[in-house]
Amino acid sequence: MPNENLVKWEKIIVLGVEGGCLTLYGHKNGNAIWQFKILSDETTLMEAGDSRDDYMSESRIVEGCDNAISMLNDKYPYWKRFYLLEIHPDFVATFHEAGLRRTR
Repeated sequence: MPNENLVKWEKIIVLGVEGGCLTLYGHKNGNAIWQFKILSDETTLMEAGDSRDDYMSESRIVEGCDNAISMLNDKYPYWKRFYLLEIHPDFVATFHEAGLRRTR
């Protein structure tokens, strides 16, 4: 696996929800297979003196869009109800077929 710091991750979808947002990032690996990870950012819930790291988390990396959607379903069962803030043009149909509402 290439050095994680050298990989250019693209935003695939950004979903807003009270208290923060979820961002699914993706990139094509050397074999032209998409890999994905989720970043959860709940820093809007922080209070003075809290550590930013306590309000941010990053998932494991999965290959393929089906696995990314499964990971979203497993970790965030209500993700389809979140507010769609951004979507990569190449993935619009995929995520709407998965049940993401057109809220934008």
